[in-house]
Amino acid sequence: KEELTKGTRKNYVAMLEDMDREVGRILTSLDKRGMTDNTLVVFASDHGAIVPGSNDPFRGFKSGLFEGGIRTACLMRWPGRLPPGVVSDQPTITMDLTTSFIHAGAGRTPTDYKTDGIDIVGHLSNRQPVKERTLAWRAKRGDRVWRAIRRGDWKFVTRLEEGKQERWLFNLKKDPGEQVNLASDDTQRTSQLSELLSAWEKETKSVR
Repeated sequence: KEELTKGTRKNYVAMLEDMDREVGRILTSLDKRGMTDNTLVVFASDHGAIVPGSNDPFRGFKSGLFEGGIRTACLMRWPGRLPPGVVSDQPTITMDLTTSFIHAGAGRTPTDYKTDGIDIVGHLSNRQPVKERTLAWRAKRGDRVWRAIRRGDWKFVTRLEEGKQERWLFNLKKDPGEQVNLASDDTQRTSQLSELLSAWEKETKSVR
């Protein structure tokens, strides 16, 4: 485990260059086969950097639920459907990709299947305005349990470790780096978000 955090900058740069080269090979192959306009290409990550990497200006790292652990870039290319150069502030989650792929392939989900995802491809191609969403997370590693919920610009985070629980409330619009804990100042909002998070956990069963 320690070896994972002892990489050098030189090796990191080499890895990025190799990844860039391989992505280029994929895109070139699509061009040669005339498949570019009708192929959706997605480049995304499911978590932020680990130590000693940096997620600046965001706080935290992989395995935690501060923004540095969960806010990542997502790039999409589909010349036949998506307008080029569009940047969206729409909050999204990985489950949106599943829903988007189903819609992109003209598929349907079973009527009794509930998903947290939205069709982000359709959202972008139709140039829809940013919609407010309520998103929740839970992450367990050993005896450490992170829980978080975001509604609009507000985010509530808890961490339970070795019997000690910490709680934070952030306004992400004013404080994207999560430096100012407002949990004690806005107890009503903290309580509301905590209740929403507990309700989500009851509805969404943990697998571990």
